[in-house]
Amino acid sequence: MQKVGLIVGREWSFPPALIEEVARRDAGVQVEYVQLGGTSMDEPIPYAVIVDRISHEVPYYRTYLKHAVLQGVTVVNNPFMWTSDDKLFDASLATRLGVPSPKTIAREISAIRSIGTRSPRTWACRAFSRTRTEAGGRRCTSVTRSTS
Repeated sequence: MQKVGLIVGREWSFPPALIEEVARRDAGVQVEYVQLGGTSMDEPIPYAVIVDRISHEVPYYRTYLKHAVLQGVTVVNNPFMWTSDDKLFDASLATRLGVPSPKTIAREISAIRSIGTRSPRTWACRAFSRTRTEAGGRRCTSVTRSTS
């Protein structure tokens, strides 16, 4: 019997509906929630497919999913694509290629100020993931990343 794993957050419409629909079809496929609590390098992944609905919020889940891909598991919502979703890199690359791009600033949001971080007053744009016009008429896109 093929197994499909679900990694979800507090979502209660799609997961039960998927589980019920797959069971109704009786096609030799079982769907269950993935149980996580630590993963070792040699731990086999018992699923043929994993449907990911939450790893964008939990870095450990992305790590687990990358480990699963390495073992041949098909992961719906590719964990490797998440790392390519980086506004600072995208804007920097576009600028180097001569494509007009808004000035972009990446900012780490943390309750603890780390050694080597600059004061928020040095930032041209404040966070909130939106584009606006700075003093002088230049466009600025700010990006936030949370450490929590």
